[in-house]
Amino acid sequence: MLNPQDYLKKLIQELGVADPEPEVVEQLEAHLSKIILEVLLRRMPEEKLPELRSKFEADAPDLEEYVTSLAAEVPGLGVEIEEAVLRELEV
Repeated sequence: MLNPQDYLKKLIQELGVADPEPEVVEQLEAHLSKIILEVLLRRMPEEKLPELRSKFEADAPDLEEYVTSLAAEVPGLGVEIEEAVLRELEV
């Protein structure tokens, strides 16, 4: 699955920004995270939603690992997330 930080760095480089403001980086990262979350929620099995919600609310340190494991469990989820992020970066 794509790492949002890696694509964020790539996007910033492609824009030619040498030293971006931290606020801009945070906004871009939040936006990519939102895209990933939208796909995740759309494709997530309903029985997994309570656990995901509790991890988000607790800002669980293993959240990224959990999402990665879900992507492996749900057929096509990782690919769909990757495509959504790439589409967003093309805009």
